[in-house]
Amino acid sequence: MVPNMKLFSFARVLLLIGAALVLTLQTSAAQVCTPRCPPIAPGTEGLCVELCTSASVSRQQSCPSGKLCCSNGCGHVCMTAICG
Repeated sequence: MVPNMKLFSFARVLLLIGAALVLTLQTSAAQVCTPRCPPIAPGTEGLCVELCTSASVSRQQSCPSGKLCCSNGCGHVCMTAICG
């Protein structure tokens, strides 16, 4: 293979990798998660306990990272946030 052809092939590969990276970053940016509480199934009754503070100001502060203070059908407990 001629040296210029090797360089041209290498440049094409780099261009394809760069394009794939840009597309991946754009897709990731579009999937920004707005955390919210998971839905409660109709007829569900959770334990009537208050294990966290449900006030919106302190929601993130009263539960560990990645969890929100959510209703369980009666009381409030820390639950894993879902994207919404």
